[in-house]
Amino acid sequence: MKRLPPPARSPIVLCWNENPYGPSPAARAVISGTIANACRYPDEEITQLVELLARKEGLPPTTLWWVRGRVSCCVLLACCTAAGAARSSQPEPTYAELTNYAKNAGADLAFVPVDKQLNHDLAAMRAAVSGRTRAVYVCKP
Repeated sequence: MKRLPPPARSPIVLCWNENPYGPSPAARAVISGTIANACRYPDEEITQLVELLARKEGLPPTTLWWVRGRVSCCVLLACCTAAGAARSSQPEPTYAELTNYAKNAGADLAFVPVDKQLNHDLAAMRAAVSGRTRAVYVCKP
C-alpha cells in the first residue's frame, strides 16, 4: 500500500489520536455503506453486542454498560464514583477527563504513578483499592 503524505495541516495533534491520513479505503467503504442508517441509533445491535460480550465473559448483561462516546462514559463513571464520597483509583499521569469530572463531583481520588516504562503499575493500583473504591480507571494508550 502506497503511503500518502499527511495533509498540509499544521500541527497534527497526536495526543488526540488523530490520523493524518484519514480513514483507510476499507473503513471508507464500510462508512459509505452505512450512510442511509447513520441517522438512527444502533440500539438493537448494541443490545446484541452486550449480550454476546456478557455471555463470553460469563456475566449478566446488566453488569455491562454501553455509552455513546468516551466523554459520556467518563461523566457517568465519575458520577457513580463520587456517590457517597466513594473513591476512584487511576494512574498518573492519565487523561484528565475522568479525574476532572470525578473531582468536581466530590470523589476521593487515589493516583498511582506509572512505572519507569510509563506503563500502569497494576499491582500498585490494586493496592490502592479500598472498601470505598467504586472505580479503577485503566486507560490506553
